[in-house]
Amino acid sequence: MSRRSEGYRQTDNFKVFPYPHLDSDDKYHIFFLAHGLRHLPKCSMDRIDQLQVGDTLWLCHELQNPYDNKALALTTEDHYHLGYCPRYLSHDVFDLLRRDPGLVEVKVAKVNLPPSPLKSRLLCEMTYSGFEGYVPYDHKTYQPLTKEKEKSKNLVCPM
Repeated sequence: MSRRSEGYRQTDNFKVFPYPHLDSDDKYHIFFLAHGLRHLPKCSMDRIDQLQVGDTLWLCHELQNPYDNKALALTTEDHYHLGYCPRYLSHDVFDLLRRDPGLVEVKVAKVNLPPSPLKSRLLCEMTYSGFEGYVPYDHKTYQPLTKEKEKSKNLVCPM
């Protein structure tokens, strides 16, 4: 449960999240919950309720976002804003998108209808290809939970 719910508590100063799964086609997969839903207008929340498993979502860079200049908004093809890709993913994903936007795909994995809490309303699955020399989360921001990075299935980063 905590892997998908992101195990977050108000008192946490860091975020625990899973390492992406690499499949036999050399594509990485990671599930995440859309962030920032409490700030969305009713029309966006209504649109979330209409989503189907497998619907494509688009990542849009919000360069002028005053809180995070690497914020990646989640939108639908018909341009509804549905929240954000979690900040803990944005550094890695941002670099992939700059290299080639076609490397990254986001799909709806599950919609939890009301009365489920907002923070668990929209579960997404991101699938992406790396590039030569790519290592997921190979940045000083990310730290493995164990000292043996190769064996760690979860990472942490400051919030």
